[in-house]
Amino acid sequence: MIKIFGLGTLVLEESARSTYPHLQNFKISRTPDVVRVFGKVNLRAAFRGDVDWDTLEVASCFMEPCAGQDIIGVTFDIPEDEWPAMRLREIDYRCREVPFTALDGSEEGTAITFFGFRNDAEFMANKSDEDQKYIHEQRRGYEGAIYRNDIFPAQSYLEKCLRAYCAAGEDAYENFLESSYLADRTTNLADYVESKGDTLAFDQTCPVLIKGRG
Repeated sequence: MIKIFGLGTLVLEESARSTYPHLQNFKISRTPDVVRVFGKVNLRAAFRGDVDWDTLEVASCFMEPCAGQDIIGVTFDIPEDEWPAMRLREIDYRCREVPFTALDGSEEGTAITFFGFRNDAEFMANKSDEDQKYIHEQRRGYEGAIYRNDIFPAQSYLEKCLRAYCAAGEDAYENFLESSYLADRTTNLADYVESKGDTLAFDQTCPVLIKGRG
């Protein structure tokens, strides 16, 4: 089995199982000295029409080193034969090993996770020729940079993340708001939401997560 640390929509077990149907040992866990950054164009959402290019609300999040902060996400085990599907889903990222501790204290160790890049030049420089060819095919005509510093969270993706972290519990939900940053790496998610006039409040049932928009 391979231990994975997941963030974003993977925090919802249903989402994780859509790619890794035989995952086991799904736990809410924490890893230190990292943050989330909403700095990558979410091409899947873009092709579904779930982004807003006029407002540049097109981003999904990735992990990035940051001393003194931490991320709450999930750990789970996948069979080795499901690793290719995992790597393909996360091909836009850099594979690394991180330490983790389960929030319930039942487990600690290291897990494989995926970090982002600062820009497209760094991104492509770290990919094999085969990966670059696949990535080019997945862009489906999109010629812009995938990693950008001028974009904002895609609304549909952000709402999925909020529901996932809400289901994971209040600590995970608050951590998502406070340890996530825009592509400028300065504005955290809580301040961004407040600046838009939205109000977020933890609710275990998650009937409505974003209010005040209109």
